[in-house]
Amino acid sequence: MGILEKRIDPKSEKYVQHLVLNNINVQKYIIDNIGLKYDGSEKFKKGRAYINRILPDVKISKNNEILALVECKGAKINVTDYVRGIGQLYQYESFYEKNITENKSETYSKDFCTLYFYPSDVTKNNEFNISNFKYPSTT
Repeated sequence: MGILEKRIDPKSEKYVQHLVLNNINVQKYIIDNIGLKYDGSEKFKKGRAYINRILPDVKISKNNEILALVECKGAKINVTDYVRGIGQLYQYESFYEKNITENKSETYSKDFCTLYFYPSDVTKNNEFNISNFKYPSTT
């Protein structure tokens, strides 16, 4: 465990973002679960501002193609935080549908998806049922 991981609250959103951006095992897990084969050429980067200053937590790309935009949440969230995250996923899906990217050299993969990434504590420690919400078709 690196020094930064020791300083960040493991139940925080920042900690989850750090794992997605820096932990190769988490990255392999994500790539495998979106139906692709991990080969190490995938790039996991902090998202930059899109229109209306909407900022994806993580952008996953490969060969200038955006594979996924990721919304991360920490373990300490309530139903309002969870629903806000779903709203962000809908915005990421809209970027895909309208071909809005961070820069003109990128395109979206035909297999583009939006990902909601959070620790299992979210479902274990809350009284809301995540299956009762509507999600974007790309999630």
